[in-house]
Amino acid sequence: MGVDKPDVRTVIHRDLSPSVEAYLQESGRAGRDREPAEAVLLLSPSDRSRVRRPACPDAEDLTHAAARYAGLLNFATDGETCRRFLLMKLLGAEPDTCFGCDVCRASVETKAPGEDETVRLIRANKRIFTEAGTVRQLWLKHGIPERDAEDMIQELLISGSVKKIRQGPWKGKLTV
Repeated sequence: MGVDKPDVRTVIHRDLSPSVEAYLQESGRAGRDREPAEAVLLLSPSDRSRVRRPACPDAEDLTHAAARYAGLLNFATDGETCRRFLLMKLLGAEPDTCFGCDVCRASVETKAPGEDETVRLIRANKRIFTEAGTVRQLWLKHGIPERDAEDMIQELLISGSVKKIRQGPWKGKLTV
């Protein structure tokens, strides 16, 4: 299963785990020495639209597995309900005291760094910049690295927060 290291402080998930049990196994690698630790889950709009098909022998098992995965996705995206409560509910266990999830600490982060600046820039310059022009402006005005700006614009396009004009004189330009 892996090396049992007692001094792991942070576990970062770059994808949503396939099951609640897998998530708990992975995130449980941090804090084995009973010192404060955290698990970070990075989730983007494109991740939310990606559906994982569990490997199940029959339709009933598939339906159950899909419902559990939907519950795990809800755990990852619900910024109002205690994460521990949601995990315990998914496991069919009685929820106990939260040890300080981001919801209970009121520190839920739902936006990527620089996202607000990107939307503000596009809103203030509707139909002026293409994706490349917006990337350049983000680097010049806000110091956002090119690759990060490109990724952020793609995620904003996927989520619908930003739109690319498809026809007419402003074809290829960004708007909100």
